[in-house]
Amino acid sequence: LNNNYDLIPYKTAQMYDKYFDTPNYDLLKNNIAFRIRNRPQISINIKLPPTKTGAIWSRYEYSSKVDNKIANPLDILNLNCDACNTMRSYLGDKYNSLINILTIKSFRIGFNVYFKEKNILGNKELLGVAFFDTSLNTEKEVEFLEFELESYEQTDVFASPYIFQHFYKIATQLEITGYQP
Repeated sequence: LNNNYDLIPYKTAQMYDKYFDTPNYDLLKNNIAFRIRNRPQISINIKLPPTKTGAIWSRYEYSSKVDNKIANPLDILNLNCDACNTMRSYLGDKYNSLINILTIKSFRIGFNVYFKEKNILGNKELLGVAFFDTSLNTEKEVEFLEFELESYEQTDVFASPYIFQHFYKIATQLEITGYQP
């Protein structure tokens, strides 16, 4: 990234993610993730099934901030927020059977990613935010690395051919060096 873009430190965070599913893994079977994220603010997130276009692997994510509303993970069953209500409508009666199936502890380093070239006004434009995570599956004690690149304001990268070209170039390089989507 440093060769083609200017990286400006954004923020670091220690995160704890508790993933939920039904006892029959209905969400996992449909490539949906539902979690509580503590970093230290608390949010509930839904990640929809992924799509892959060339080397770009993406998925939509919906998030609801729920600071001070969760004392323990099972509070998710009674919480009234957009993410919980969406999951409730998707799962129906199965929502009440949700259990914590996985906990991931991560250390995240983030960078704002700017184009090296200046625009017509003489400013560098922001491509997006790059996150480098070192994560640990706490149940299996397995550590893994993750990379995520979010477009500026998390807009749909496919809607802008210019941004798509840059994301595609980065994703292709990652695949060439052995990273898996």
